[in-house]
Amino acid sequence: MSASDDELVLLYGTRWGRSVDAIPGPDGAIYVTDGAAGLVYRLTPAG
Repeated sequence: MSASDDELVLLYGTRWGRSVDAIPGPDGAIYVTDGAAGLVYRLTPAG
C-alpha cells in the first residue's frame, strides 16, 4: 500500500515525506523508503 502525496500533507499543510515502498526485513523490522528525502526508515516492534 502506498500513500498519495495528498495523503501525506499534515493538518498544517506541511509534508513530512513521501513513502515509496515498505518491505519486511529478516530482523522483523519494516523498512520504508522515503523518495522525497532519499532516506530509509527502520520500524521495529515495541519491546
